[in-house]
Amino acid sequence: MALTTKTWTFDSDFDGWSNSGAATWLSSDGTPAADGCIQLKCNNFGAGCTAASNVSITDTWTNIFGIPAGSTIENILAASPGETGHWYKQDRGGVRRNSAQNGPYEVWNSAHTVMYHTINPRLSSDQATWGHRVGADIGPIDAAINDSGDTIQLFFQMDVNAIAGGINAPYTRIDLFSISVEYTPPPTAIKDVIMGGIIPFAR
Repeated sequence: MALTTKTWTFDSDFDGWSNSGAATWLSSDGTPAADGCIQLKCNNFGAGCTAASNVSITDTWTNIFGIPAGSTIENILAASPGETGHWYKQDRGGVRRNSAQNGPYEVWNSAHTVMYHTINPRLSSDQATWGHRVGADIGPIDAAINDSGDTIQLFFQMDVNAIAGGINAPYTRIDLFSISVEYTPPPTAIKDVIMGGIIPFAR
């Protein structure tokens, strides 16, 4: 089998992700350098504020991850040799009843049915410096979406909530989001020099 890892850096924009409208790209923060991240924030915290944004990519495994056409998707690997996870910051704005959450992180099929959770939601707690979260191994991938030409949707949600009279604006931020996919490449045809024919050969 082969392994590929796709990392979205958000260095200059949403890096190909579709935003439902509430999240913004922030240029002044990021990890390992201040080179950009995605943020969801309640700026109207003094009067109370609730905001949620869904961020997604919809395409085939081939187009998202560069996996060869005709491959079979086997697993999503969280840790070595895989790397499925992200870096995050979040702040409840100094009020315990305020909340900030990133996640869930999901893989959907073309009918918008949740197939897998790559990373569970991060519950409301402060994270002043960039912290790292790792997902869980997933597999074998369901036959309904395990062809490299199948359309999938990668989806994650960000939520923040501020009560009236809050001290600061709560926020959640995401950077360096990675997913590692293990797959079996298609059979490779090699030429039989002696017979002049073609012999299917699987690596």
